[in-house]
Parts: sequence; structure tokens; C-alpha cells
Amino acid sequence: KTKVTQAVVIVNVIDGAALMEGTQAISNKINQSQRIYELLYPVLTNDKNHLILFVITKCEAWLKGNKSARQKLPETFEKRYRRLLALMKDCHNVVGILMPVKTLGCVEFSHIEGRGETSKLVFVKKANLAFAPTNTAQALRYAFAFALSQHDRKRSLWLKLLQRVSPDEVVSSH
Repeated sequence: KTKVTQAVVIVNVIDGAALMEGTQAISNKINQSQRIYELLYPVLTNDKNHLILFVITKCEAWLKGNKSARQKLPETFEKRYRRLLALMKDCHNVVGILMPVKTLGCVEFSHIEGRGETSKLVFVKKANLAFAPTNTAQALRYAFAFALSQHDRKRSLWLKLLQRVSPDEVVSSH
């Protein structure tokens, strides 16, 4: 809780198969949207700026599909995370980004085995597809850029002016 409260960038990794194909119970058990809401509520209601990255993994089956299959990712996300998104909408200091990523590229969700508490998600390796993760580093790029921009905003006016006058010298804000 303490680390989340101190964070400027928060990465929430979401299991795409549980989100898309699992029941509400399976999705809640794996992705814990209610727990995420409870952790983020005190963070989002303070005055600090925040970037929240919702990274959907294991969603190759939906990314490779037609346009309507790809459109189901954000629709289902919005349905399952409705409460958190409503909170974020009222916060002027929060930006959220939904990022589906191809985790492996060669492994896809197949089906759910079993029922109720004993159900599990089954994935299959596609022999004709190579290991090819896509967009997995993009979340870190966004996080790094946002964190640097927030750090730059905190620097004093004096240090900013000094850097503009002498750009060849490195001026530290510490």
C-alpha cells in the first residue's frame, strides 16, 4: 500500500484470457479489479499527478482476430473495471492508458477447463507461430517518459534557468 501511495506511475497487469473468457468470478479472482480499486482509491484522490497503465497480457487470440474481436478487449475492460474508471473520470490529475500486448506471440488462449472454483484457463502453443512479443516494452516507455516529466516539473525555476543558460553542463536537482 505504501509503495502504491508513493508511486507516480502504476502498472496494472491484467490477464486477458481471464478478462475476456472467464466468468466474473474467474476474472475477479485472477485480475482482482475490486482490490485494485481499493488500493488506488486513496492514491487517485490526492493531488499528485498519476499515470496508470492497464497492460492486458495473454490476449493474442483477440489481437489477431477481426476488428470486432479486437474491439471486445476495451469493451470488456470497461465493463469489468467500471467502478475504477468512474473514479478516474472524476480525477483531474490521473491519466489511464489501456495497452493490450502480445505477451509471447506463439501461445494463445484455447478454452476454460472445469467449472466453478476448479476451472482453469488453458493455453496452447501454436507451432506455426514464432516467439514474437509485441508492444511489451511500450508500457515502460510511457512510464519512464511520464516519470521524467513529473520530475522535471518539480525542479526549481532557478535550476531550469541555469540549465538553459549553460546547456553543456549537467545540473542536478539534488
